[in-house]
Amino acid sequence: VPDSESPIAPQQVGAYVVNYLAQLTQDFLGHDNVKSAVICVPAKFNAHQRRQTALAFTQAGIKVARIVEEPTAAALAYGLHRKEGVDYILVYDFGGGTLDVSLLHVSDGFVDVMGSDGDDLLGGADFDAAVAHFLMGDTVVNGSETPVNQGKKEVVTRVATLLRQLAKQQTSTQGLDLEQQLAHSCPALTEIPLCTTSSFHTIGEQLKIALSEANTHNDDNEEQNTPSTEDKSEEPKVHATCLGLDDAAVEELQAHLTLDSFCKHLQPVHLEMTATEYQLVVQPLLDRSALPVKRLLHDLDLTEHDIDEVVMVGGTSRA
Repeated sequence: VPDSESPIAPQQVGAYVVNYLAQLTQDFLGHDNVKSAVICVPAKFNAHQRRQTALAFTQAGIKVARIVEEPTAAALAYGLHRKEGVDYILVYDFGGGTLDVSLLHVSDGFVDVMGSDGDDLLGGADFDAAVAHFLMGDTVVNGSETPVNQGKKEVVTRVATLLRQLAKQQTSTQGLDLEQQLAHSCPALTEIPLCTTSSFHTIGEQLKIALSEANTHNDDNEEQNTPSTEDKSEEPKVHATCLGLDDAAVEELQAHLTLDSFCKHLQPVHLEMTATEYQLVVQPLLDRSALPVKRLLHDLDLTEHDIDEVVMVGGTSRA
């Protein structure tokens, strides 16, 4: 970004992003004839937001051929506007940070957005956080009196406490911050993350994706009548590992804490989650995601029986 110390308007930032995307497109196509684009915007964008989005493209040298609402674009992509017997389409767009639900009406090949609803505070990140809390032992499932991952939160606390102590005693080494110094002193961290709150959220996302892929694989086997190599009596289970400290290690390190001693005492902490546990953990979020759909149908005086097609888009819709 040129002269980055000066204030930059949002549409200018957008123009830089569009420039980058245009360059990727040109590299992929092998020519620089990309001069115009169709823009997709959220259905709830007002006129000002649409103008500013278009301005970002204009400043990037890309002509705006048309502005299409995202739900309409999704329906067009699936060709539902040409499908017989389709009058109402529900578009369920579940992304990483927000949920948008729109109802479309199809008439003579034209698609109109009848209404939209959603939850701006619900997305894939909330599912990652729910899994992270489960992994740290904050969540009780299956009617158990104790969390499945009991004791994992203490591991996170021990690591965080010693990291704070290291940060206080470590001076910058050749301009490296503590994270960089740890990466240099602890080669194992290039393969396995520390047991920290942030890494648990990252691991939560990885386990969520792994379970989704495992379920998809099982569904494909059932559809193709292909025997699975896994025992059918066992449900999918995914595993992850982080590096933590036990109480004995902390006692030793309290007496003599250095980067090298910290790294030396790190040991693997194993985490696991089953498909059933995941379903129980995220069920409140799934219930919450259904509310915008119910509100939208109620506002438009429709029922679920009036919906002819459902289009699910966004990464979280696959989770």
